[in-house]
Amino acid sequence: MWDGARIPVPSEESDMAEEARSEAPEPTSNGADELEAAVAATIKSCDGDPRAAVRALILSNAYLENQVETLSGLVSPGYARKKIKKAVSKAQTSSPSSAS
Repeated sequence: MWDGARIPVPSEESDMAEEARSEAPEPTSNGADELEAAVAATIKSCDGDPRAAVRALILSNAYLENQVETLSGLVSPGYARKKIKKAVSKAQTSSPSSAS
């Protein structure tokens, strides 16, 4: 997994990533339209520069990956085991092979 923390990031790029997140369109009923609207909003938030938009999205993704890693470390192993056990149990009871 790529670690965005290793790349020096000017504050200007961080501001672009934040702006791209804050200007995301509201969800619509059509997934393709929603995606196109999100792409347009992201590029627009970067003054029409697609490279800056990609940079902002990479920075946003790196930030979110870092948050997942940080928060995963804060979850107690016992709590995580309980959640995994429930998910496995639920998957086994809803699988088609268990209906036989």
